Amino acid sequence: MYEVNQDFARTMNKIIMDKSLDKSEEELKDMIPANLTLPEKAPPKETPYFGMVPIPQHDFPEQFSNFCFKSLYIKEEAIRAMVEIRTECNELLIHNRIFNVANNKTMRVDGFKQIQSTAIANIGHNTGEQGWVGKLVKIIKTSFDDVGKGWFNIHETSKETYEFGKLKKFLTLVNFMMQDTVLTMSKESVKEFVEFVLAFCPTDTQIVSTKEVYNTFSNKKMLTPEDSDYEEEPFKDMKANEMDDFQSTAKWLHTLFDKNKDPDPLFELDLMLKPGQLIPNYSNPPEDIVKKIMDVFDEGIEVLQ
Repeated sequence: MYEVNQDFARTMNKIIMDKSLDKSEEELKDMIPANLTLPEKAPPKETPYFGMVPIPQHDFPEQFSNFCFKSLYIKEEAIRAMVEIRTECNELLIHNRIFNVANNKTMRVDGFKQIQSTAIANIGHNTGEQGWVGKLVKIIKTSFDDVGKGWFNIHETSKETYEFGKLKKFLTLVNFMMQDTVLTMSKESVKEFVEFVLAFCPTDTQIVSTKEVYNTFSNKKMLTPEDSDYEEEPFKDMKANEMDDFQSTAKWLHTLFDKNKDPDPLFELDLMLKPGQLIPNYSNPPEDIVKKIMDVFDEGIEVLQ
């Protein structure tokens, strides 16, 4: 296949080059920095009768035997098992994440910690012996149970035979696939969790007064008119005073349901004034909030170790 692909690439390059050289010098000055002349074309090769690529003389039985000796996919059971294992790995990546980032409602800090702890416990169960790992073990046992003596004998008792057999190589490959699946899921989960937290963190905050605060978020996307269902003049025959009332109400509703509006606060905090204090305090200190988010992150990473 390498020779076929190389021959195809060379053919396509030659077609592009010949087409470019047929252009005028004015068109070529921006494409080719110097006057490029190619040697005379070689005489065309004789068209082969069969659409096959010639290969050097070789001992096919010996080459095929060496291939079978080194390849794992020489039995239907091994191929079927690998397909099912890959399917389970893909299903785990699609339907599972370490952290729960689907909840965008305002919540208490303890409630956030509880939701994330539940998601982390679920991923630990889904990837454990009762979930993903158990399914892979069942696939391997079911696929190779009736193979009998040979390369993939799961009932082999001799350690030396197992070391030189293909079952060890197959299990090593499965181990690499599992590691890659866990690594990919961890990276995607961490990325989504970071984006989830940063979505509620403004890049700039302007405090005008105790009741007037303006936040600037950097994660907003540029919306086109098609992204909004707001209309400036839906009824042109409406009276002027009614139009003003309609426009003010429509704008107010638009700010509530706009696809690109500022996110609601992630945490709900209370201001508490204890007896003898002049300055109120938050129900959850900011340092405690940051610590609990970091604890959730560390707990999620440790569950897969």
